[in-house]
Amino acid sequence: MKKIVTHSPDETQQVAVELVNTLPENAVIALQGDLGSGKTTFTQGLARALGVEGKVNSPTFLIHKTYRTKNKIHPLLHHLDLYRTQEARDIQALGIENLLLDPGGMVVIEWPAQIVGILPAKRTNIHLVHKSDTEREISIENKV
Repeated sequence: MKKIVTHSPDETQQVAVELVNTLPENAVIALQGDLGSGKTTFTQGLARALGVEGKVNSPTFLIHKTYRTKNKIHPLLHHLDLYRTQEARDIQALGIENLLLDPGGMVVIEWPAQIVGILPAKRTNIHLVHKSDTEREISIENKV
């Protein structure tokens, strides 16, 4: 497990930018952390590295957003925020299992504990901890 401490949102995004080139096709990233820990900021860094145009924000009320990228390995970025999902039928209705199998998509999941039963074994777990107003601790673990 790799641990990194960042001191600004830009540094948090830069960690994500550097991570993109190490990820395989059909990458699944499980983002864990409390509210305000930097999950969406991290996702914005991934999106920037993939060449997503336009604003990337948390799909809290939409639950799922897909962005087209300029990246040949990851032409789509699926961003899920499962904070508001509470029941298994909510999860099933979203078709998350199909997204997890998308060979051309990178899937980023905020609040992955909501779907722990269907998360693939091969994924990247990222845990963000809010240390202070500017400081975040990011733990990166690749599950193979």
